[in-house]
Amino acid sequence: MVKELALVDVQRDPSLATIPKMPPTYLYPEARKQFPTLPSQTVAALEQAVTRAYKSKRYQVVWTCKAALPTFRYPQPVPIHNQSWTATLENGTPVVTIRLGSVRSGLRLKGGPRYHRQLSAFRSIVSGEAIQGECSVYERGGDIFVKLVAWLPRRSSANRPSGLLRVRSAADALLVAANAKDERLWSYHADQIRRWVAEHRRMLQHWADDSKFEQRPVPPFAARRQQASLRYHRRMNTAADQAAASLVGYAERRKFAAIAYDDTERGFCPEFVWFRLQQRIKGLCDERGVEFTMASGLVLAENQGTLKSE
Repeated sequence: MVKELALVDVQRDPSLATIPKMPPTYLYPEARKQFPTLPSQTVAALEQAVTRAYKSKRYQVVWTCKAALPTFRYPQPVPIHNQSWTATLENGTPVVTIRLGSVRSGLRLKGGPRYHRQLSAFRSIVSGEAIQGECSVYERGGDIFVKLVAWLPRRSSANRPSGLLRVRSAADALLVAANAKDERLWSYHADQIRRWVAEHRRMLQHWADDSKFEQRPVPPFAARRQQASLRYHRRMNTAADQAAASLVGYAERRKFAAIAYDDTERGFCPEFVWFRLQQRIKGLCDERGVEFTMASGLVLAENQGTLKSE
């Protein structure tokens, strides 16, 4: 699909002053012929996903030549239309029933206190309070995951004060929060993150030193290295989720109406998953009725000069 989109698209020419509009495309009929066993809704969802990915990179690919065509590598998530999956609770266990081709399968999801946030959203889908969207089934690390997209009801923001909580990253802490007077109210240090990064970097260097010519083509510790990398990435993602939950929980408990977030300073841990942290904070704010805005140049009085202004 990516190649077909590139073939029908325009090529940059000296006579063109600006990039023209992309020609209309409709790849569904040809894709349906090549993959007849896939449901028609899945093929349509795949076409839309590929087209969105291509259009997001189109200017850099066609006009500035600063990027290559988007690539889709195995394993790819299988999109399920919102009308082709249902959510139910069987004896308190979340179950998602999906249709793949002409077969309907039930997927039993994990539950328990560890997934209280996901279970709360899942119950909203089951009760009909939330509007369900697309479902995706994918594999990661040998496990099967199900991604459920839904419009969840927002919490009422009535009787909430109009205070603003300014949150920024710092050189000595992961997150620092201040009020409108630049008075530091809350800090989240998370020193263990830098320790995890240092340990993982040291282990990768040791494995790289041991991967000499005598250990090729596949060293005996390849599986152990892969598992360690997977565990490291999961640990970093969990740390980002916990930091976001702590921040939004503090803002909600102190009755702040909005959060202004700035993560331009990343000296504390450059390898951290900053984008995931930002998206998680934004999602929790939207879920709990707290306004979220991106800001820059928010400097606390006691640490002026530690932030880089845009």
